[in-house]
Formats: sequence, C-alpha cells, structure tokens
Amino acid sequence: MAREAAELRQLVGSWDRLEKRARDLIELDELARGDPDLERQLDEERAAISNDLRARELDLLFTDPFANHNAVVTLSVGQGGVEAQDWVEMLMRMYLKWAERKGFETEIIGQLLTGLTVTFTASWNHSELVNTPTLKDKNGVPIDWAALGLHNPYGDTGSSLAQSPPFQGNVRVRYEFPIGNYNGFVQAAAARRAHSVSTTDRLETQVDGTSIAYDMPGFTTYDMSVGIAKDAWTAQIYGTNITDTRGVDFSTYAQRVKEDTVIRPRTVMLRIGYKY
Repeated sequence: MAREAAELRQLVGSWDRLEKRARDLIELDELARGDPDLERQLDEERAAISNDLRARELDLLFTDPFANHNAVVTLSVGQGGVEAQDWVEMLMRMYLKWAERKGFETEIIGQLLTGLTVTFTASWNHSELVNTPTLKDKNGVPIDWAALGLHNPYGDTGSSLAQSPPFQGNVRVRYEFPIGNYNGFVQAAAARRAHSVSTTDRLETQVDGTSIAYDMPGFTTYDMSVGIAKDAWTAQIYGTNITDTRGVDFSTYAQRVKEDTVIRPRTVMLRIGYKY
C-alpha cells in the first residue's frame, strides 16, 4: 500500500506541475506581445509542454486496476514463408525499441522458428487374457489348475497378453532452413517401448526351472538425419539407433534354448532421392 500511494503521489504531482507550467504559459503569453525574445522563449516552452503532454497521453491508457501488471504480447508469423518471418522479426525489434524508449522492461519468453516441426505420438495399452481353452483329464473332467497349484499352459485369466507393452511413443523434431538456393534440414527422433512378456504360458519352464514367460525390458532408440534438397532432388545422411541400443523385440524357448531377437543395431546411410 505504501508503494502504491507513493506511485500515485508521484503521478498526481507530475500532472500538477505540467498544469502549472501551462497556466504560467498562458499568463506570460499576454505579457510577451511585442517582445521577440520573450515570444521565442514562450514558443520553446510551448513546444516542451506539448511534447510532455504527448508523452503522458500513454499514462491515460493504463487506468484500470491491472495496469501495473505484466503484459504478454504474441507475434505470429502465420502464412507467408520467409518474408512473413522477416516481417514479424522487424515488428518485434520495433516493439522492443518502443518499449525501451517508454521505460518498459521487456523479456522474450519464447521464440519459435519458422520451419520447426515437433511431432509426438503415444499409445497407452492395458491388455489381459479373458478366455482360455478348457483342458480335461482322461475322465472328461475340466482340470482345475489352481487347485493343482499350476498355471494354465495357455495363460491364466487376467494375465497380460504377450507382446503387448503398456506404452509406446515417439517424438520427432525437424527444422528446415534455407542455404543459398537449397533447402536444408536436420531431424532428430526418439522412440520408447515399455516392457512386455514373451508369452502367456506360465506353466512351461526351462531346464533350470525358470519360466519361459520372459519379461522383455523396455528400451529407447534415437534416430537423426541431416540433408539438403533442391527442386525434386534430396540428399541426406541419416542414422538409426545411433546409441546402438540392443533392445529385445522377441524372446522364445521354441528350440529348448532362450533365443532373443534384437532390434537393428546402429546403422548410418547415405540416401539420394528424386521425386517424379
């Protein structure tokens, strides 16, 4: 409250002083007739008061209770390509210079680039086994696996389905920019797959007694590419799985030994393309 009162006293005092200068000017104007030197001084004072008044007209726009709060200004390129981007950058510089002259503090919170594209996709999955075949003993009586302390070889009801990770997602960032008469681009991508089980069979085990329902750990891969394009031609260098992650895509015990199928290792390639 004390600071607000001080600011208001300063504001009212500045208007009072401006009003006094204007009243004095009116009184001196009647006395200056026929005095060239005094008339010249009054013209200078009149111009100074006019400039001060125009400068203070901005204060009249900020009279609501939130006038002293921060303001957020957003400049959007929209359609128009490089020319529109250049125009928006000119506008931003103009606004920053104007705010500086008016005594406002400015801060650039965020600045997106033309040609920048961010794509994100994800899927969340909850799966469970809801029905299994009924096996019968030699007398035709359905086998109660729970009573025997065993698992149904086709999977227990309510257990997770095989090869069904609860989460899969990827994000891609691409930036396109001009290089002389060419269009350059750089792109980075990441993909994540959560863990999953290899099979619903909880009954069969390895020789050492370990269940063959292997838990395949989740993994993340990263890809990157850089290239140039002109007209219908494109040339790029790109790499997949650049961290050489050995993610397990599938596990099986079909040959009486655990076999893991891993994803493609790090691969770097040169691609030249032409669009017909």
